[in-house]
Amino acid sequence: MTPSRITAARDAARHRPPPFANRCHAARRRPTLSLLRKVLLTIAVGLITAAGFAQVETVTIPATGVGTIPDRGTAGCGPPAGAPLVLSYDASGVRASGADLQSVEVDLDFTHNWIGDVTATLAAPDGTEHVLFARTGATTPTGCGDSSDANGVYSFSDTATGDWWAEASLQTGGADLAMGSYRTSSPGGTAGGGALTNMTSAFSGISNVDGTWTLTLTDSGGGEQGTVLSSSLFLAYRLGAFPGTGTGAVPDRGTAGCGPPAGPPLVVSFDVAGIEGTGADLESIEVDIDVTHNWLADLSAELTAPDGLTSHTLFSRTGATTPTGCGDSSDLNGVYTFSDASFGDWWSEAAAITGGADLPTGRYRTSSPGGSPSGGSPTNMATAFAGIASANGTWTLELTDSGGGETGFVSAATLFIVGPPPELVFRNGFELPPP
Repeated sequence: MTPSRITAARDAARHRPPPFANRCHAARRRPTLSLLRKVLLTIAVGLITAAGFAQVETVTIPATGVGTIPDRGTAGCGPPAGAPLVLSYDASGVRASGADLQSVEVDLDFTHNWIGDVTATLAAPDGTEHVLFARTGATTPTGCGDSSDANGVYSFSDTATGDWWAEASLQTGGADLAMGSYRTSSPGGTAGGGALTNMTSAFSGISNVDGTWTLTLTDSGGGEQGTVLSSSLFLAYRLGAFPGTGTGAVPDRGTAGCGPPAGPPLVVSFDVAGIEGTGADLESIEVDIDVTHNWLADLSAELTAPDGLTSHTLFSRTGATTPTGCGDSSDLNGVYTFSDASFGDWWSEAAAITGGADLPTGRYRTSSPGGSPSGGSPTNMATAFAGIASANGTWTLELTDSGGGETGFVSAATLFIVGPPPELVFRNGFELPPP
């Protein structure tokens, strides 16, 4: 069947008049992203949050491979879809894991008749996928879905307020879907399609943001077609994130009692590069540890700089006030963050826990080692490492167990080091890095 016959047959089935040749899609004045937004997002912008926590950087990655979304070439609706149009975004050099992502956003400038035909799926470098939208309005496997047309710039992010399916259902007679910002939604083709979804959390488990991301667009209806004119991927992530290697079980010391000697260490390594200046120039140092361990007081965690000499205790023998004291019986179970900007008091929080319950996850100051009456005082990481010549090299986090019978496991750890900010100058009315 010729394409024109496919279109006519399909339009009749959908109770929609055949599209006119002069629908004026190409003639309309196409809106573009504002210059200010492009400038602000394209520049790698470091900023300190109001709470003084880790810096966040946003990068814009333009797509390659834009063009026509191939029509599937046969009448009807639903699977199989036609050949894909695959856009690529090169995120090389973004040193972050999925857990460091603060937001993921996609801008898509495209046209397509009958939005119910189209599926758009974003994939991370490791293959993790998230559907932006798919078969909008279709509630059955062969349903043709919503007849609205796409014609302009559409943004997808977790902070958007627009509901893609709800907005599409408001259009009548094949009108254009309103441009704007939308949440991503679950795929159509079933009665449960169209639920709002979360893009950032979908990619939180990836080990590395660095690499090639893709956006795959397919057409699952015959006769309609579309074109992607441009697209951009926006990634906001915590700066200076260096994932740890060597995670695993924290060895038990193997003998009864509390206090020294500790068992053999678990050593987690962080390879740090690209940080300018000396230790005195660092903006912040922060450590995230995803750890489980029964009886918190058994565990000690010590961070050491690349010089191998400068170290700082994150926590040690929590609650123990004598050399052989068994200390606090709280359990660790989750992600704990240590930074000088935190307000949590590690020892006080542990003391408030009863019956061996879990210490609440969250942000804490580092503290002086237990085993003496003076243990548990809040300490300062930045001061401890101010004297190192360079932050670049291999940092280590050493975890040891000084009590018999209890065990633990480190699932992940990340070291965040933020160096001095680049000098900023004003040029053409914008604050830009020097050329």
